[in-house]
Amino acid sequence: MFWPPSPGWPGKIVPIEINVLQHPIPTPARCWKLGQAVRRAVLSYPEDLKVVIVGTGGLSHQMNGERAGFNNEKWDMKFLDLIARDPKKLAAMRHAEYIKLGGTEGAEEIMWLAMRGALSPRAKKIHQNYYLPMTTAMAVALFEEPEAKAAPKKKARPARKARAGIRR
Repeated sequence: MFWPPSPGWPGKIVPIEINVLQHPIPTPARCWKLGQAVRRAVLSYPEDLKVVIVGTGGLSHQMNGERAGFNNEKWDMKFLDLIARDPKKLAAMRHAEYIKLGGTEGAEEIMWLAMRGALSPRAKKIHQNYYLPMTTAMAVALFEEPEAKAAPKKKARPARKARAGIRR
C-alpha cells in the first residue's frame, strides 16, 4: 500500500491493533491516550524520523438488530469535523453515545482517536473524502503536521585569547 513489497522497503510498519469487537472494549479516552503514548515514543528517538500514522475504523453502520442497515451521514460528517477540530470532545464521549449516533459497529470510530492522539494538536486536515455506497461509509482524512521550526542558531562567542606565561 505504501511501498512495493520488496526486501528493501524505505520504511518500517508497526501495526497496533485495537479490539472493538469483544468486550471489554477500550474507552474513547483510552484510545486517545494510546495515540499520545505512541507520539511520545516516536519523539523520544534521537534520530530525526519521518513517520506516517495510519488509523482505520468504520464510521456509522449497524449490521444486525432492529437498526440493521443504519447509517448516519450527518454524524459521519460531524465526526470527521471533530476528529480534526476538537478530538478531545470525541475522546470524552461514551460508547453509548457512539452507538446511538453511529450504530453498534459505529463504535469503531474510537480507533480513529488513537491515530489523532499520535498527531500534534497543530496537525491540520488537508484532504477528506467520504463515500457511502451501501452498508458502511468509506472515508479518508489526511492530516499533515506543520513544519518544525528550526531552533535559532546561537551566535558563536569570540574565542578568548590565551595568555602566555605563568603567574606566581
